[in-house]
Amino acid sequence: MLPRRRSDVTIRLVQEELVILDSDSQKVHRLNSTAGFVWNHCDGTATAEQIAADLAKSYAVDLEKVLPDVVEAIAALQTLGLLEPG
Repeated sequence: MLPRRRSDVTIRLVQEELVILDSDSQKVHRLNSTAGFVWNHCDGTATAEQIAADLAKSYAVDLEKVLPDVVEAIAALQTLGLLEPG
């Protein structure tokens, strides 16, 4: 699966948190820096494993440690309807 963020949401950076306004659901979502990293890498070109590898490299942590968190973050974004279906 190559997760892709929806292009019809409004995104702002507010005090180091990514804020996403989903006008379809009339909801606002706040993402911490790690979830924001995952969101920014959900561009339809990378798998969860590739995103986790980029995160591990950027934060100098073990891939095995971050992979479950990345998979969970992607699942949460999907559940919230912030990613394209597929």
